Amino acid sequence: MAWIPSTRLVRARWAPYRIPFRAPYVTARGVAEHRRGYVLEVETEMGLRGLGEASLDPHAPEQAVDSIGVYLEFIAGAVLGKDQDAAGAALKRYLSGDDASRAAHCAFETAIIDASCKLLDLPMAPFLREALAFRPGNSLLEDIPVNAVIGADATDQAAEAAKASVMNGFGCVKLKVGAAPTTEAEVERVAAVREAIGPKTRLRLDANGAWDRATAIERIRALERFRPEFVEQPLPMDDLEELGAVSEAVRTPLAADESAATVEAAGRVIALGLRPVVKPMRLGGPVTACAVQGIATVFRIRPVVTTTVDTGIATAVALHVAAAGAHTGVAHGLGTLGLLEDDLILDPGLPVENGRMRLPAAPGLGVKLDEAALTRYSPGWRETRL
Repeated sequence: MAWIPSTRLVRARWAPYRIPFRAPYVTARGVAEHRRGYVLEVETEMGLRGLGEASLDPHAPEQAVDSIGVYLEFIAGAVLGKDQDAAGAALKRYLSGDDASRAAHCAFETAIIDASCKLLDLPMAPFLREALAFRPGNSLLEDIPVNAVIGADATDQAAEAAKASVMNGFGCVKLKVGAAPTTEAEVERVAAVREAIGPKTRLRLDANGAWDRATAIERIRALERFRPEFVEQPLPMDDLEELGAVSEAVRTPLAADESAATVEAAGRVIALGLRPVVKPMRLGGPVTACAVQGIATVFRIRPVVTTTVDTGIATAVALHVAAAGAHTGVAHGLGTLGLLEDDLILDPGLPVENGRMRLPAAPGLGVKLDEAALTRYSPGWRETRL
């Protein structure tokens, strides 16, 4: 962490949250009623505080989510009071672990950068570009296009939600697919959504790994008449070779989400010519997420940055990563806060207006924790200090 201003952490506290979805979150992987994760706050020896968040996929098992808390405690014990180099080395070990380990790494990395940016009086996005020498070739974006997300609901509900999104200013809609029992049923559902949003709105399809190779080819070919911008994760995450074969068999571009969960995996995805879905949470933090964007840019591929359906803290992380990438014309998957009963951040929050989310001007993440809201959804803080 040589790019972080020299400072020691003297306190860390974290709190689990359990926030209801406004409506059941339905994908090909199942139905989720609540969003679980952890909020992290660190404090430096100079009294500066930084926020972070750790969560897994909304369908992750309860035990896996619980393990995040264990990792947060381990990391806190490893980095508090250490000098910059020792703390960085201790934290880095958790970047190569499982999903929960990387999520905990993301939380600490985010919180440390948030506190550091407050010291420098600089928002996180320009800090990432300058500190990491991340030069995508475009100016920093401050107004980010985002896509709407439509779950795998019944056809009429999906069409109604998609139409409402367009009326609210979204120029891009991502529709969850993969739950339909037949190709005909999938076609009927996508046709209804395309009719609802009109011919000019961009349409993305996300299968969440629901299909095998033959089914993916059959269904993507059947859906190409509706001009999807791309189809995301048509196969399970481990079938990368098969994903490449599907890409060669269809005209529609493919994107990889679960298959791009680490920087190494994302590199393989990019080498196949596929579009990586960059999730800072899953990759382990904003630094790795920016690295994946840089690799994609070298290959002339424009990645899509998305949340993992997080609260406002991790959504702000993804927003800063998207802004740092500066890929103009790309709608990013950041408009997910409305899916949750509460975003855990104080007003003005991160509103989506006319299908766009604006980068906060305040230093660091630019958002503040709503302590009262957290109290409603959390049993309380656990704290470690020197």
